[in-house]
Amino acid sequence: MENRDQDKELMDILKECTSFDTDPAVNKQQAMKTAAPAETPAAAEEPQEKPQRRTGRPENRVPVENRILAEMKANKAQKIAERQQAQEQYAIQVQQAALNGEELPPEPNLKAAKKPMMKKPAKQQTASASSQPKAAPKAEKAQAPKPDAAELKARKAAEKQAKKEAKQAKKEAKKASKEPKTVKPLRVLPKAVATVFSVLVVLCVLWVGMSIHPDTGTGTAAATEKTLNLAERLDVYMNNAASDALSNLTYIKKVLTIPESDLVAPMPDQSKFGETTDPMVVQAIVDEAAELLDGQTLIWNPDIQFWDGMPIKYYYDETILTIAWKELINGTMYSFCEVKIAHGSQLRRAISENTYGSSVYKYPTELAKSVNAVVATSADFYTYRDLGITVYQRQMYRHKPASVDTCFFTADGNMIFSRRGELSDKAEAEQFIKDNDVIFSAAFGPIVIENGEKQSWPNYGLGEVFSKYSRNIFSQAGELHYLMMTSNFEGPGQTPITLDTAANVLMTKGVDKAYALDGGQTASLVMNNKLINRVDWDKERTMSDIIYFATAVPNKEGE
Repeated sequence: MENRDQDKELMDILKECTSFDTDPAVNKQQAMKTAAPAETPAAAEEPQEKPQRRTGRPENRVPVENRILAEMKANKAQKIAERQQAQEQYAIQVQQAALNGEELPPEPNLKAAKKPMMKKPAKQQTASASSQPKAAPKAEKAQAPKPDAAELKARKAAEKQAKKEAKQAKKEAKKASKEPKTVKPLRVLPKAVATVFSVLVVLCVLWVGMSIHPDTGTGTAAATEKTLNLAERLDVYMNNAASDALSNLTYIKKVLTIPESDLVAPMPDQSKFGETTDPMVVQAIVDEAAELLDGQTLIWNPDIQFWDGMPIKYYYDETILTIAWKELINGTMYSFCEVKIAHGSQLRRAISENTYGSSVYKYPTELAKSVNAVVATSADFYTYRDLGITVYQRQMYRHKPASVDTCFFTADGNMIFSRRGELSDKAEAEQFIKDNDVIFSAAFGPIVIENGEKQSWPNYGLGEVFSKYSRNIFSQAGELHYLMMTSNFEGPGQTPITLDTAANVLMTKGVDKAYALDGGQTASLVMNNKLINRVDWDKERTMSDIIYFATAVPNKEGE
């Protein structure tokens, strides 16, 4: 009851402080009544019976002020406790961030929010302002009491403690970040991959900058380099760089290639050559080459009726598999050489003296040895006749397509045909070469098989297609998969064949494309710098060019 009376008394004082009339005379009368009320006879008879109200005596407000001050102290203590709790939570977050390798969380705002300042009542500018009672200012002071010295001291102590704890938390977080952490593979691997990828991007940019404008080598080599497929070369470079960088984390197969500007291929490893009369020995090599074959099935198989007494020859490394054998089919001896390579750059052409149009002729075995061929075949003998469309190192040197079919060999190792009379416009032919990424061509023919179907060749002027003649046919069985076949005066009957007969044999082998090269005494198959087939009259013929396959495994220094 006492507290209620005190609260009511304080509210009455505040009402009187804010109930002044705008008329100064009225305000003065109210102030005089409040300051010195008139005594009545009843009041004189009972002076201390009831507490006087609206007297504005300080002793009647003391309990109220004490209660307000106590509430303020309690609120202050609660805020200090909340700040301390926030600081402890921040310290825990800092430690967790340090252990996880994450960024430190932002430091919380530990300063107490500023209290809104109470606006002081405007001073009365009238002449009667000095006559207003002092009860109103005292009531205002009661509403907003100033913190005492103890409270200020407690506030400073709390702020000092909060700063000290924040400093200690930072120190512990820094110490924890230096301690060795247990590496979690699932977290480290993405970071490692991202780092490696960034390095690869930088290396690729530098590589492109050095490759777009080559300034070294011969004029022909430089011109060739400028027209290379940079996108494909960049893919190969990035693949191999990733293979090296991530070798400890995962397996990425390297792509080995031979630069187009290299006139000589890497030297094959002599220990990789072999020959045997046991087909199962070769089958073991085929099984070992499963990754290179990439799911493709070879034409060669152990059940072939090989010619008795003739060895099966082979070569295998990670970039090339070759198998050469002989079959007696319907009384005629055929020499076959099957090849599977890893990259189109391993299918190449070599010309005598490395100069287009050179008058110097060489034996096929000499040409094969000069460029480190694993296996080779005689080509179109381009200097012997001035026919067809001739391309060498991406440049078209001859454009006479009227009478012969042309076989184009692309950078990715595919065979593309144009028939006689097609590409008659020179600009059209040059665009065709550019659009199809043609590296070189052969101009002899005709086209024997296309899209798995045997072709016809009425009135074809080259190769004595309807006569029994020694044949040399180059065919493709699949992606980077080839079969070369010759038929000469060899075997028991020494019976030559027509082109139609040769086409029928190749159809049984399942090839997709086939193209006739120069036959007769020119028809030659060479492996490891030695003839596989028996050429006509047992004598090699000198010529201007060969088509060959090479290993892409780079030689070690000093080889």
